[in-house]
Amino acid sequence: MSDIVDLLDECSLKSQNLEGSPPPEATSVSPIKEGLPEALKKGKFPPTSKKLYFPIISSGGGLNCLPFANAGISMASFFRTLPRDALRVPADQVVRTDHKNLVNVQELYLAPDALTLTYDCWGISLLEISERRNIFARDEIAVATICRETLRGLSYIHRVIGIAHANISCGTVILTANGVVKITDVGESMLEPCDDDDKYLDCQAVCQIAKVLLELDSTPKPLTNLRREAIEFADIPLGATVDELLRHPFLRRAVEQCSLQPFPILLRILHTAA
Repeated sequence: MSDIVDLLDECSLKSQNLEGSPPPEATSVSPIKEGLPEALKKGKFPPTSKKLYFPIISSGGGLNCLPFANAGISMASFFRTLPRDALRVPADQVVRTDHKNLVNVQELYLAPDALTLTYDCWGISLLEISERRNIFARDEIAVATICRETLRGLSYIHRVIGIAHANISCGTVILTANGVVKITDVGESMLEPCDDDDKYLDCQAVCQIAKVLLELDSTPKPLTNLRREAIEFADIPLGATVDELLRHPFLRRAVEQCSLQPFPILLRILHTAA
């Protein structure tokens, strides 16, 4: 993961001289509108003139970012480069996404030996929080909110994009600086064929997130009604859908996601003091 903004700052002085330069040897794949999910028909994404071009050095020299293409500005925050053979479906099945609970895919760039996915934001993963200082272990309300927001993102992945994520975990769910819960690696999920049964595994993985964050398997805590609901949610067997999980009593305890905003800040303070 790299910060595109930093890369652009480094080369911004050269951008005016390269405005008329031919695009590098990498293809920006922009999906056609016909037959695509509704999110792609809304036209909320930058036009072609606003895109960045990423020349990929196929000989193993890595990825370089050129200045602005046509003096435009990209909304992408970072990118991930993968081997070209990671793409195991037709390229036009990789689509832009538009949901508040996703780290949204912006572009797919192809080169002979590599591909690059660009995304719109980043944050701190639940895995990092739980490993450094699990500040959610005694906060069932916060965990219920995280699980609800994750399921809302999953609903978009399952219904609008029409795929399973297949890698939901504390490592692929993040909190932004504003406390927004987002699912990462959606572009990587689109690169792989999936089975409808994988959607049930996605749902069960959200229950596992609750179990990990609340440390239900390790630290005994007072068994309040809220704690019982959390345990019941975490132990839901395979086969539940997103809608069924969202109706569970534990998730009815969830509050507005803005209540999560202090957690990334608190973690930074605790990390600094450690």
